[in-house]
Amino acid sequence: MSIGLGCDNAFCGAYWQAQGLEIGGIYPICRPETFRPVSDWSISGIPDSAHENNRHEQEITGRCIQHMGKTFQAVISEWIVKFDSREIVFDTVV
Repeated sequence: MSIGLGCDNAFCGAYWQAQGLEIGGIYPICRPETFRPVSDWSISGIPDSAHENNRHEQEITGRCIQHMGKTFQAVISEWIVKFDSREIVFDTVV
């Protein structure tokens, strides 16, 4: 399963646009029609690349999320808010 946020790297389009590069320039930039809020995406599971492609760990995480009574969509939305507020720092997660 693949969950896209507009490209392979979350928010790279916003970064390059903030650097003043135009869409269609020499760097790949997310198209505005695909770069949209997570709430506009349908997220129904853990991405294949999560936990370094470890299916066992992905299944454990999926069961934990279900046990908490949350949807994958809700968990991803919560994480994005926490990343934005720096409650979670990306460097400590990877």
